[in-house]
Amino acid sequence: VVLDGGRPATVNFNALLNERPENIYTVFYPTVASRVVKSNLRLPVDGRAGRHRLRLVPRAPGIVFEKIIVDAGGYKDTHLFMEETPYSRRDVTRE
Repeated sequence: VVLDGGRPATVNFNALLNERPENIYTVFYPTVASRVVKSNLRLPVDGRAGRHRLRLVPRAPGIVFEKIIVDAGGYKDTHLFMEETPYSRRDVTRE
């Protein structure tokens, strides 16, 4: 994950998704039941107003991102039912 061309951060979103005794009831069962793997990451933002660029580079070809939430304050955990950000194809730039 890279924000605004800054230092890349590596996210291992399934590191605790195992059947070890310390993870089985707190991580493994809730994740399997909800079919949602959640990861939280804090990235530094320079405070500039306007658009920022978030870049995701999966290390494995089978990774699928269903939803990515960028919280700039005020996010409420609602299990995938928040309103979507307005999106148009012309807003997307490709490298």
